[in-house]
Order: sequence, then structure tokens, then C-alpha cells
Amino acid sequence: MRTITPKLILVVFAIVLCGLNALAQDENPQPNQDAKRPNQQVRMLQALGLTPEQVQQIRRINAERRPITQEAQIKLRAANRALDLAIYSETANEDEIKEKMKDVQLAQAELIKVRTLTEYQIRRVLTNEQLEKFRTLRERLMNRQNEPNNETKRPVERIRERRMQRPQN
Repeated sequence: MRTITPKLILVVFAIVLCGLNALAQDENPQPNQDAKRPNQQVRMLQALGLTPEQVQQIRRINAERRPITQEAQIKLRAANRALDLAIYSETANEDEIKEKMKDVQLAQAELIKVRTLTEYQIRRVLTNEQLEKFRTLRERLMNRQNEPNNETKRPVERIRERRMQRPQN
């Protein structure tokens, strides 16, 4: 049985946060977006029943926090690239790799901090009822993500399931 890790919770919350971001942004559609994800986000946000004032508050929060988040993401990507270069260089140096690894950890921590503060600001916009709905929706999403679908199952598992579903003579 899989356990829910803090990393998984953070990823799920980030997905939901992206949904809040998408709603709060101007209605200009972005090209090359996954068609399924925006529909899920819109349904989730509609289920929360945000007021126009709440949408405006979320837009303001996103506008203020977006540059900070982007800067943290750029720093994390740069730290990861530097770590990769250190690992795969001709003269790999363990001390340098450890230093670069620490840089990646610090950049990850900063990005988590930035995202957490943004999420908390958005959470404060929600009413208690909306927060409870959000928790329920997030739990359903996490449960759905923990259930293996047919594409992620190994062929042997799919064959076994089909055999179990057949009527026995």
C-alpha cells in the first residue's frame, strides 16, 4: 500500500494552486496546454464557488507572487544544471558535487517556501466552507491519483483483472 508523502501532498496542492492561478489570470488561453487539466481545474474552482471579489484577490496575489516564484524556479533549474555538470564532468570532484547538491537543496527549499506562502495567502481568501470543500476535493484527487489506472498497470496485472472479471462456467 502506498503512503502519502509530504512531496505528493505538495504536488497535489501545487496542481490545485495552478488551477486557482488559471482562474485568476486573464482569460487569454495559453497554447499547448493539456486539455484535460484546465477542465479539472475549472470544475474544482466552480465547486468552490469563488465570489468575484475572491477571484480579484487571487489575481492580485498571483500577480504579486509570480515574479518571486519564477525567480525561485530559475535558481532551482540553474542549481540542478550546475549539479549535473559537476556530476558528469571529466574530473568529477566529490566535494564540488556535495556543494552543488547543497545549492540544489537550498534552491528547492526556497521554492517550497515561496509556493507555501503563496498557497497560504490564497487559503486566507477562502471561507471556512470553501476550505472544507477544497480539502474534500483535494482528498478525492489524491485518492484518484493513488489508484492505478489501466495505463500504469503492468500487462500481467491487466490480464489477471480480465480473467477475474470473466464469468466462470
